[in-house]
Amino acid sequence: MLHDVTVPAASWFDTYAHIGSLYPYYHVRQPTAFSTGIGGILQTMSPVERKVDPLGALGFLCKGYLPGNTTMVQGIRRSPWLGAPDGNGGWRYAGVPCHGNAEREPEAVARELKAALHREMLGYVAGRKRIGLLLSGGLDSRIVAGTLRELQETGDYGGDVIAITWGLDDCRDIVYAKEIARRYDWDWVRLKLEPEQLWENIHLGARMGAEFAPFHLHAMSQVLRLDGIDAIVAGSYGDSIGRAEFSGKRVWNLKPLLTRRVDKLGLLRTAVSSGLDRALQREIYGYRAHIPDRTEAQYREIEQQLHYMRRRNQGPLALIAEHIPFFQLFTAPETCALMWSLEFKTRGDHHYARLLPTLPGKVGEIPWARNGLPLDGAPPVADQFTKLSHKYGHWLRHDLGAPMQSLLKSDALQRLNLFNPDSLKWLARIWPQATTRSVNMLDETVAWLGALALFSEEYKIQGVSIEPRRVSDAWESTRGYLYATVYQGARERLRA
Repeated sequence: MLHDVTVPAASWFDTYAHIGSLYPYYHVRQPTAFSTGIGGILQTMSPVERKVDPLGALGFLCKGYLPGNTTMVQGIRRSPWLGAPDGNGGWRYAGVPCHGNAEREPEAVARELKAALHREMLGYVAGRKRIGLLLSGGLDSRIVAGTLRELQETGDYGGDVIAITWGLDDCRDIVYAKEIARRYDWDWVRLKLEPEQLWENIHLGARMGAEFAPFHLHAMSQVLRLDGIDAIVAGSYGDSIGRAEFSGKRVWNLKPLLTRRVDKLGLLRTAVSSGLDRALQREIYGYRAHIPDRTEAQYREIEQQLHYMRRRNQGPLALIAEHIPFFQLFTAPETCALMWSLEFKTRGDHHYARLLPTLPGKVGEIPWARNGLPLDGAPPVADQFTKLSHKYGHWLRHDLGAPMQSLLKSDALQRLNLFNPDSLKWLARIWPQATTRSVNMLDETVAWLGALALFSEEYKIQGVSIEPRRVSDAWESTRGYLYATVYQGARERLRA
């Protein structure tokens, strides 16, 4: 039996073998019942069973998202990466694409990548009347757009497209996406990002289980208010698959996911965090036993997909996927296998540089939102726009400062018995002192704590058994304070 999984369930079963898919919830005592939202599982549990899971909290404080299959409630898990239920309480797994070391001409790779993306896109949109495209000013996004437009021009897709973009008035995402939609004669909708949207996202993040910083929900709730859309397509995986890059780092420069000091801010009580390090290691590295014969660098790329892309990037998009079939281009096994077959250092911008000029409407000549420069060799364009599409950091500290302070001091957060009271006090004091518009680590932590407080209150989550304070709590809080002070000061000098 499936709880709360209706139309979007087909997306899960059809795409579980994709690098990016859906990851419904289940309870370990009933591994054949699933829900697209954590609330569907919590409703099957009595209040006394709804106990907070410290491992989820440690995972967030370490990575900025919950890794692996963890949640914030003991006994509730996320469906595994590349896994689908076998009907008997177990899982059937798709194979992880193989890594290779082929060195091929970029032109040939670009042709094969384009053909693979066409086949992948057609599998998502065939038979649908109107597709919503999450369109930004990024390169991946315009490749998704160009692929979809070519399917329209060849007659392989006969439906309509509505392009959807969120951001500030003067940001490149808005300006460039609008131009792409104009060249393709598509309907285009601009969704605003404002403090009120951020406050809504904190509440939505709570409803979704407090598993990521709520900033990443952007304007997704506004997408759900658009009528007549049969499916949504995005290109969030383009950087990692197409360009071998994760948040600006090339795959050959990736570091281990776990660092020596897991809770850098010293927020957890030492009685809570003690002994959890090994459990976190198993959650993050345990899959390696099932995927032998990879190099360390290859394992690190797999881990970025399994944890970072799956939980931090794809996790918030589940808000859309709960209601509308949702697909990520670049994630089909064929597409991923092509790019992973290449030698690490031959994967990069040059494949995009060959592919972009072949797309309709000369969209490759439009600058890249990251730096305001075109990638296809076209002359630089005078650009006065900003790459920052929001002011989340500023809004959180100023427009939402008072309600966030209340959440940090709330009984709902305190009764979980997870956090060091001294650490929460200094966090509430120094966090608002930042002046950047963008989000720093303290902003992410505060926003997550706010969502966790609301999640705890709404679902009556039970705390862990309280233990007397330890001497080590004072030491860890002091270390955390010093780290946060140095970090915030350095970031103020480097970022806007």
